[in-house]
Amino acid sequence: MAPLWPKQMLSTTTFEDLGANRPRMSVEWAPYNASPEEQAFFDGARDGITGGWSGSFDHLAAYLKTAKP
Repeated sequence: MAPLWPKQMLSTTTFEDLGANRPRMSVEWAPYNASPEEQAFFDGARDGITGGWSGSFDHLAAYLKTAKP
């Protein structure tokens, strides 16, 4: 882990029922008790974090379309 990565993180996962067997899962991360330097480091990494999570969920969605029940 990078030296300036916040030592504590608050992670919130939310599940929504969109109907018609269409769930939505949202994940939010936020530094907790972070120094200003740690907060700035996290903010600078936000685009990469979002891209990583989005890419992972895109792969999962593609897999689930091919999986047999």
